[in-house]
Amino acid sequence: MNAIRHLRFKHLFPYLEKIVGSHTSDKRIFLWDLCNEPFNTASSPEIRNIILKWLKEICLICKNLGAEIPLCTGTIPNIDTVKLVEPVSDVITIHPYGAWNAWVKDKKDFEGFLDEAVSFANQSKKPLLASECCWGSLDDKERGEEVAYELSELKGRGIGWLAHILHHSLVADGHRPEFGPVHTAGNMSFIETDGSLRPYHDVFNQF
Repeated sequence: MNAIRHLRFKHLFPYLEKIVGSHTSDKRIFLWDLCNEPFNTASSPEIRNIILKWLKEICLICKNLGAEIPLCTGTIPNIDTVKLVEPVSDVITIHPYGAWNAWVKDKKDFEGFLDEAVSFANQSKKPLLASECCWGSLDDKERGEEVAYELSELKGRGIGWLAHILHHSLVADGHRPEFGPVHTAGNMSFIETDGSLRPYHDVFNQF
């Protein structure tokens, strides 16, 4: 333990020691996600490199604490970003949203990224997981169709997935407009405030 206290980000050691160190082999934990989409705010190569150094040192601390549960770093659907975080990821975790009203201008782009991710994961000899998926919409039918499309593409390539976001929430993209601002992703929840399933969302159970 003492050998890693000299690290540049040693101020994070007590937090990681408490969280990761206390649960090194806790079977209730599926994965340790080092950071969610870490390069989203990287406005320059210099900032990106700082973030990457931070991730590497956090990964080292977790390993030295004896973490048996795999580490990962969830990334946007960009293969270059996936490759950047592979060295600090025991499992390659991607967020392949078919964001039809944002950055996905053609379904071939979405499908092409999935093919690239599968190929890279095979080359790296690491598991591949879509730790976020199922782009949202305020229109229930439209959202149901998007869920069916994305999960069909993932299943066809043998990629496991975790849908974001199952239950109504006040967090971003997890609710209808009456509960707060709604952005491009619309409503990504599957379950309403009363516990009922949104119309057309039972399609999830087909996968």
